[in-house]
Amino acid sequence: MQHPQQSCIFTFVVSTPAACPAPPPPPACRWESQGYSYDLAPLMGKDLSVLDSYGTSHYLSVCGVLSSAAAAPCTALDASASACEITSSGSTVDVGNWPSDSSAVRWSFIDPSVPATGISYVLNGGTCPATPGANFATIVKFLCSQRTSPLRVELISQCTVGYTMETPLACLSGPPVPPKVCTWNGYDLSSLMGTDLQGSDGVTAATYAVSVCSPLRPGNTSISAACLMVDKLTSACTSEAGAQAVDLGNWDTSRAAPQPQWGYINAKAPAVGIQYTLVSSAGCRPARGEPVPYTSVVQFLCAREQSSAVQVDFPNGACTAVFSLYTPLACPPAV
Repeated sequence: MQHPQQSCIFTFVVSTPAACPAPPPPPACRWESQGYSYDLAPLMGKDLSVLDSYGTSHYLSVCGVLSSAAAAPCTALDASASACEITSSGSTVDVGNWPSDSSAVRWSFIDPSVPATGISYVLNGGTCPATPGANFATIVKFLCSQRTSPLRVELISQCTVGYTMETPLACLSGPPVPPKVCTWNGYDLSSLMGTDLQGSDGVTAATYAVSVCSPLRPGNTSISAACLMVDKLTSACTSEAGAQAVDLGNWDTSRAAPQPQWGYINAKAPAVGIQYTLVSSAGCRPARGEPVPYTSVVQFLCAREQSSAVQVDFPNGACTAVFSLYTPLACPPAV
């Protein structure tokens, strides 16, 4: 405190970090649409990289400019480079630039009809020599998943590059999903909806997923997102490492689609449990006869305790898979 002689004014000095200039806010990596909000800021600040089969190194900075030493040739080519390739011979290709105004980035749902699949944005890059007058475009996709996966790259066309990664940050965040009903003949399985169930056949290395009375949701199992890339209405599916997912049955409530067929597992012994049958959009080629659609029989067997995984019976060469789940909800309802 300063106290000058013959003065009526006192000056108090307080030292505090709160008086220091605030740092500039980080660049936005957020998007809102249809009442859902996404924040990918935790993915920012670190360059992601992937090496393709041709020996080309691909670099991506989520919602920002590349900053790693490995990607220095990219920012030397263009200071705003956000997606870039460096070939095995050392050539540098600018395939996507981050704009100075982040609000100019074009965000969208990967599949507008299924927002739960994830979100994406598009960047413009340098000149594409394959097409006179055209520029490179980069599509960056974020798939909803329970885990964060390494970056993947694909050449969509000569002038379009796609980067994909799985992350929980791309899962829906917004208003609650309205309740749905899964009932039949006095049985109510609604409490089983909303969480995909995973299982195996106990014989092969294949993984199976089924969603009760609804299509699968990305990220609920290790294969749900891959299955929905095959058919957005798939409710029963299988996938094996290195192979494309197979849609085994769709949950499609539109009038034009075959509706799920409910019934007892054993009509002579209703206490065993109930089941429904789904029809897939994918064709199956049996050992004999004409191609037919895959079908799935989803069984709910009466039990005192709820099982957390499904058992699957899907013999090699068969066109019908049987998913079995033990649950008290399948026991005869009280009259």
